Amino acid sequence: MKATDIIALATAGYTAEQIAVIAKAAKEQPVQQPDGYADLMGRLDALTTQIQQSAILNSAQPREETADDILANIIDPPEFHPKK
Repeated sequence: MKATDIIALATAGYTAEQIAVIAKAAKEQPVQQPDGYADLMGRLDALTTQIQQSAILNSAQPREETADDILANIIDPPEFHPKK
């Protein structure tokens, strides 16, 4: 609480004890309110980590063609077979 606030309360008729109670309540108010942004960012980071871990676990590298696969495609090309 600023000095101008205290002077304004005093001129409005508040006593020193009442001003002290108001100042104490004003000081405790920001402490009681959680920081919503930090909480939101923490949850967002946790969600991002879960999505990345899931993507890594579900990813697969393409199968490498062996010499046998290449020869089989040359002898019997897959383009000549209708897809089911």
